[in-house]
Amino acid sequence: TSCSLTLQPVVQSKAGSRQLQLLQQQWQQDPALSSLSVCFLPEKRINSTDLQCSYQSGQRIQCQYPVLMPYVAQGGFSQLLVVAGEGNANYNNGIVQLAESSSFEVFRHEFAHILGFIDEYSLSAQVADTECNSDKIRPNLLTDKNQLDVFLQHWQLQPDEVQLMPVDSCNKVGLQAYAPVNNLSFMRSHEAEVPHLYFNLMQKVLAQPELIMPVQYFYAYLARQQQDWQSWRLLMEQAAKQGYPDAKHSLQEASAIPTAP
Repeated sequence: TSCSLTLQPVVQSKAGSRQLQLLQQQWQQDPALSSLSVCFLPEKRINSTDLQCSYQSGQRIQCQYPVLMPYVAQGGFSQLLVVAGEGNANYNNGIVQLAESSSFEVFRHEFAHILGFIDEYSLSAQVADTECNSDKIRPNLLTDKNQLDVFLQHWQLQPDEVQLMPVDSCNKVGLQAYAPVNNLSFMRSHEAEVPHLYFNLMQKVLAQPELIMPVQYFYAYLARQQQDWQSWRLLMEQAAKQGYPDAKHSLQEASAIPTAP
């Protein structure tokens, strides 16, 4: 089977490895998720002294992600799945960060973020300012009822497939957001069901995988911060090879400048 999206799992301990195996088993046992064109590579084991993941309950887990740059530069995948540390799971810039105790429901929720799904509970003011004022058409969030026609057209849906329900996502920036389903979803509460419409939308996103930001693009940004132009080009080429438009554009701009990117 072809893989629209390939994840590279990373662990730092036997506990993380066991939890990863459990999550992958549960993924395969889920009729809907296992039908998505998503593939998992064999895990990479990194020393905990190198990865240095945080263990703070109630805070976002953070690790020393730059140590993974050699693996990211090799390509062959578009997202990292790090199962290490303890605290709040999160998704950022192509990296799904789970705790060594994260449940399948948490993984399912964080995975949806890769595909552009937004939390349906109140976002922080900073995140809400970015996401709620964006002109991106998200799979599960409308920031204005007037967007419905554009939403239906973009996702090729019929009006009877969508029922708008007010959600709290954009409360911090004074906007009333709406989800396209009228029941509690897993983007609001981890334990809730994944609505049939959301699986449909996941498949639509995966039909155009080149529009999903690959982790190589983020690592190219890190390389640029270090003025490591050789790594920047290598990583940007990996991102462009996956078809990511912003990476292609960056390389074109760089080639037009005679000195440095």
